[in-house]
Amino acid sequence: MTDKLEKYWNMNDCDAADKQEGLINGYELFNLLIIGGVAFSSLFLSLTFAVSLINFGALLTFTLVNLSVIAHYYFRKKQRSIMGTIWYLIIPLIGASLTGLFF
Repeated sequence: MTDKLEKYWNMNDCDAADKQEGLINGYELFNLLIIGGVAFSSLFLSLTFAVSLINFGALLTFTLVNLSVIAHYYFRKKQRSIMGTIWYLIIPLIGASLTGLFF
């Protein structure tokens, strides 16, 4: 377990002092500011509009995940056997189509 944690820490681009002190890097700060801005904007949105945004984001995400499965496995990895076509092309197309119906 400790080997995996050391490998994870070595992949980050902050130095050892930052890791020990718990300081955040630029990417984490940028993400925190985005989330804070979205949370702050909720003070000015109606509940109906906020729910609509959440539903739109969820449906878009599910559609893009299905399309990325097709792009990664079917086209890049060339998983084009009969089972590969079923698992990595047909099923994700059905999933993307069904989530696309709700837009």
